[in-house]
Order: sequence, then structure tokens, then C-alpha cells
Amino acid sequence: MTRKYIFLFLTAVITIFCLLYGLFGQKGFIVNRALQKQLKLAQEFLTDQRSELNSLKNSYKTLWEENSLLEKGKQYGYAQKGEVLYYFFDSEGQILGKSQEKQTAKESLPPVTYHVKGLPSGLILLIALTTALFISVLYGVFAYRRKRRSQLNYPL
Repeated sequence: MTRKYIFLFLTAVITIFCLLYGLFGQKGFIVNRALQKQLKLAQEFLTDQRSELNSLKNSYKTLWEENSLLEKGKQYGYAQKGEVLYYFFDSEGQILGKSQEKQTAKESLPPVTYHVKGLPSGLILLIALTTALFISVLYGVFAYRRKRRSQLNYPL
């Protein structure tokens, strides 16, 4: 009879440890999901940075052309002789063109990374041991009650 309890206890410890380690361990399912999310964010950030780099390279190639210089001058508020500049303001009193530059600077920040390490093996083993002990004790109590009921119910 005690062999059943020992076998049940060892089987429960091994099974629970494997399940918990596969879910919450250092290379478990939850850690892998978090790493996949971080990788996806990093790849999106990298593609954004590459496209921004390509656009900067293209603008650098055309930097010294006359049309480009005139356009940049208009962006910064310079005017040629005889031209009239009109400024448009938002509800806060800021020039509309400058607020867009601030927004693009905020968007170029790298994504925040969280270091998900998972639970250590010792803690998972401790949880598995306590859970297996609880299961073994419950099994023993129910087996004892079942045995006692079968002995009390005598056929008359």
C-alpha cells in the first residue's frame, strides 16, 4: 500500500515539474512568447529605421539642387524677393509645421524591452513537491475513507 503512495508521489512530482517547467521555466512557453513579442517590436523598429535611413540618403543626394534648397528655405521661413509668407497656427498658438517635427522625433524611440527570465528550477521543483504532496495526502485520505466505508457496510 505504501508503494502506491510513493509511486503516486514520484509520478506526480515528475509530471507537475515537467508541466510547470515547460510553461514557466527559463526556456518555457511564457518566456518564449515574451521574446517573440520583443523580437517583433525590434524588427518593426528596424524596418522603420531602415526606411528613414533610405529617405535621408535620398534627401542627401538631392540636397544641393536648386529646387531642394528653395524648398528647405521655405520650410524654415525664408522668402525670396517679392514673395509673401503665410503662417498657420494651431489652437495652442504653435506653427503647424514645427509640431510635426516633434512628433516624428518621439516616434523614432526604440521599443521598450522587458527581460522575462522565467522561474528558477528550484522554485518550480518546490511548487511541484508541495502540489504532489497535497495530491498524495488527498488520495490517502479518500482511500482511507473508502476503505472504512466498505468495512462499515456489512451485508445483513
